[in-house]
Amino acid sequence: MVVLSDPQANGGWVVLVRVTTEDGDWPDRVCLLGPRDWVELDHASTVAYSTAKTGQSVVALTRAIQQGHFEVIGSPPANVLQEMVSIGKTYRGTPPLARHWMA
Repeated sequence: MVVLSDPQANGGWVVLVRVTTEDGDWPDRVCLLGPRDWVELDHASTVAYSTAKTGQSVVALTRAIQQGHFEVIGSPPANVLQEMVSIGKTYRGTPPLARHWMA
């Protein structure tokens, strides 16, 4: 999961998206990434905007990270992160609330 919002600047709203294997079958194929884009990836991947999760849950997310429910990895480079946000804000498959809170 990748956070595509700025909860500290928007009242705690979090937008989470999954980055999943690009196998040619996933419906969200508008933001394709690979190891050259983000060193944490080891194969072709896509951002799963249509399954984005949104909520005022920054405290719960922080707690889940601290409890080890998520493995923290390096962030994508700033230009890749900005591309992920830009595409997500305009992609019709992104839920409206997620589009609204992406930063």
